[in-house]
Amino acid sequence: MRDFFARHSRVALMFSGGRDSIACLKLCAEFLPQITVVWVNPGNPYPETVEQMRKVREGVPHFEVVMGQQPEFIRKNGYPLDLVPIGMTALGRTFRRVDGISAVSFIDCCATNMWQPAAEHIASAGYTGVIRGDKRADELKPPLDSGDTRGGVEFLFPLESWTEDDVTRFVGGELPASYRRGVRTSLDCMNCTAYLSHNAERIRDLATVDPEAHAEVRAVLRSAAEEIERHRGEILETGVGL
Repeated sequence: MRDFFARHSRVALMFSGGRDSIACLKLCAEFLPQITVVWVNPGNPYPETVEQMRKVREGVPHFEVVMGQQPEFIRKNGYPLDLVPIGMTALGRTFRRVDGISAVSFIDCCATNMWQPAAEHIASAGYTGVIRGDKRADELKPPLDSGDTRGGVEFLFPLESWTEDDVTRFVGGELPASYRRGVRTSLDCMNCTAYLSHNAERIRDLATVDPEAHAEVRAVLRSAAEEIERHRGEILETGVGL
């Protein structure tokens, strides 16, 4: 890590508020004068995340917010899903001439409201080093390894070889309340309807945190399940021995 900071005077630490980014911030405590903590706010954050970021901002020398436009994106394009039935896409609804909840790939939503704004900010602000909490043990991993360079920017993943238990032990009493409630991820968009393989606990928790947002998410997932089942029935009716 010392070698990394010797090479870079402008470093961005990408901070979501989850336990991995908290661990990274703790690991980098002695280098804070060279670091800008960057929060990518997709546009529909949890109130507790906003409060957490306020406290972090007060405790570090440099802090920046990069904004997405998730509510507007959903209004125009639909909700993010892991599996998108063609009948729920804007184009599919044009052919079927039906109304209802629209959906898009979660990749489109996250790319538009998180990944692309973050990349553009890193490039425009002149950062040459970026620190993130990515781990090899993560289910979803970027096409990068610690030490890789993209577009003149070197990436450092201090937790690359850590497990979730390693991170939890290291963070200790700084673990966000959401994790103690059973949530496994950072709290990004309140009404996120994707990443279901590790997002189910967050959605269940949402019923207590914000019943209105929980009802919104349930309606989207119910509509998606019904549409997927309709397509499944059509496939089975072909009688091809599935």
